[in-house]
Parts: sequence; C-alpha cells; structure tokens
Amino acid sequence: GVTVIDGSTQTSNQGDTNATGPEIELSGYTLNFTGVGLNFQSGAGGSSVNAIGINKFLTQIQLNSLNGFTLTRSYLGTTINGLASASPTGTRQHAGVEANASTNVDLGTNRSTGNVFGGMGTSYPDAGIVLYCNVAPVKAIRIKGNNLGIGSDGSTAIPNINYGIYVNGECNVTVGGDDVSERNIISTGRRGIRVELSKSPNSTLKIKNNFFGTDVTGQLDRSFSQGAMHFYVGFSVSGPQDPIIIAHNLFAFGTTIVDIRTAREMYVENNTFIG
Repeated sequence: GVTVIDGSTQTSNQGDTNATGPEIELSGYTLNFTGVGLNFQSGAGGSSVNAIGINKFLTQIQLNSLNGFTLTRSYLGTTINGLASASPTGTRQHAGVEANASTNVDLGTNRSTGNVFGGMGTSYPDAGIVLYCNVAPVKAIRIKGNNLGIGSDGSTAIPNINYGIYVNGECNVTVGGDDVSERNIISTGRRGIRVELSKSPNSTLKIKNNFFGTDVTGQLDRSFSQGAMHFYVGFSVSGPQDPIIIAHNLFAFGTTIVDIRTAREMYVENNTFIG
C-alpha cells in the first residue's frame, strides 16, 4: 500500500542535529554496498520519501512498476551532510534512484524541495538517476530542483562518476521546467545526461532552465570530463514524434552538448554558453 516516509518528523521530535541535511540515515554499509535501500513495488503507488539520507547500497531507492512517487529533500549516495561521497575507493553505488517501468514520478519539485545525488559509480549505466521505461505506456518522470554531482551547499563537487541522469526507453521526461525555481544543477563526472529514447512517437524529453558544468551561482567551474549530454534516439516508424527541447539552460566552462545521434527533431534555443 501507500507508504509515507518523512524524516523531518525526527527534527520536530529530537531537534535539528544536522543543520546541513536530514536527521535520519539509512546505510548499506554492513551489506558491503549491495542490495537496495528502499524498494517500492507496484502496490505502493502514491508513496513518498522526504528528508532521508540513503547511502552505501548498490541502489539507494528502487521503483518497480509504480504509479505515483515523490522524493524530496533527501540525500542519495552522499554522506549525511551532503558534502562528500559515501562510496570510498573500491566500492560502487549504482544509482540514487532507479525507476523501472514506473510513471508519475516526481524527483524534487523545486529548489526548496530538491534532492542531492552524488557518489555513483563508473559502470554503465551508473547514474544519480536511472530511468528504464521499457514497458508501454510511456512513463512520465519529472526531475526538478535537484543537485546532481554537486553537494548540499550548491558548490562542493561530488561526482556521479559516469552520468548524472540516464534515460532509456519509452519515457516522457522533464528535467527542470518552465520556471527557474525548477532548475537542476547538473555538474561534474563524465557526462550530465545520457539519453536512449525508444522509437515510440510518444516518448518525449524537455530539458529547460538547468545549470550544467557549474555551481548554484553559475560562477564556479564544475565541468564534465566528456560534455553535458549524449543522445541516442531512435526514429519513429509508427507516427510523428514530439521534438526534443533543450531551452533556457546555462552550459558553463566549456560544457557543450556532444555526441548527438538522433533522427528526431531537436530544438536547441535560448541557451547560454560561457567559459
């Protein structure tokens, strides 16, 4: 059934002992970086997690065939203060959130409710957020207000070594939004976003009002080693497709949109490139 996990009640009950983050930490240390921290199955649609630190599992949160989920104010893969990776050399964290065939998923809603994703590994497709949308109908995922590869202070680099976000299949994904309050800070590591959309005419991608390769101020160099984005998008054989939209983003310190292999229309407009 519906499960609500709200770590903020611990602050109300016991006081604020961690001014930079959640009071409650769920650690997979004794599992030697294996397993799943929180696993939500199809019957748990409408569940939510707020203000929890989860780290040292292979996958911190996994969603399986879920309709409805919200994650806010949580730290995934980092130390409880959100300022360093929880994964020491020789260990691996695969994903902060892995969503499999799940829809109506909200990972943050704005800058005040966003999450921190850091410290994910080097294996393909390790990422702060991993989305598998390989079961019809198209899955709606909204990613808003988060720090990916950047700490809770908006400045400290905590690379998701491979990708910030990995998208695969019949996904309807929004990264950021029409308002600057929905901005994600996506920086450090190899690449910010890898996209492997299906041939479905219904799969869509909108990337708007985000910062890439910099900190929350847009002034500090937090660039990627291989560029902001990698697109591999199939051509529809069953009808017209909505274009990919990349608009009103800041690409900083040499960060560029690279490695585009797509037959679909792509609108790249009103972005700012600096450095």
